[in-house]
Amino acid sequence: MMLRIRRTAAVGAATSGILHLLMLGHGGHLGWSLLMAAMAIVCLPCAGHLWRMASVRSWALIGVMNSGMLAVHLGMLTAADSAQLAPAGGLTSAAGRVLAEGVAIPAHSHGDSVISLAGLHPVLLPLATAVAALEIVLAGLGWYLLRRADRTVPQR
Repeated sequence: MMLRIRRTAAVGAATSGILHLLMLGHGGHLGWSLLMAAMAIVCLPCAGHLWRMASVRSWALIGVMNSGMLAVHLGMLTAADSAQLAPAGGLTSAAGRVLAEGVAIPAHSHGDSVISLAGLHPVLLPLATAVAALEIVLAGLGWYLLRRADRTVPQR
């Protein structure tokens, strides 16, 4: 059972890393791109570690990291739901064309970079949020099972 939990969590961590890489150009701002790259750098090695073997420390780290990601994701989802309309001067060229056609554009801008997957953001953010929530549950379960197994091993 522990192997299945570890491997499922490893797939979740790899998925998180890939989702962060897909969102690398999101926001059209270097700071966001660096944050996405940093999150991918953290997620991908962790996935490899989980695939091979997990420790109490790694389960705790995964739980803490994903709790932070979940908080950020929920904040972003809440902000996206309550976004105000942007003034016409602050729009990117693609957004300006859409606004000129009479369609309202939220204030959140994605830029026009080649690597930006802005059109997928409404799908990727809830998916990443669900993956983070699943990883928190798996981290808690994995940590608990590993701690329980440590207690049942006779000490010399």
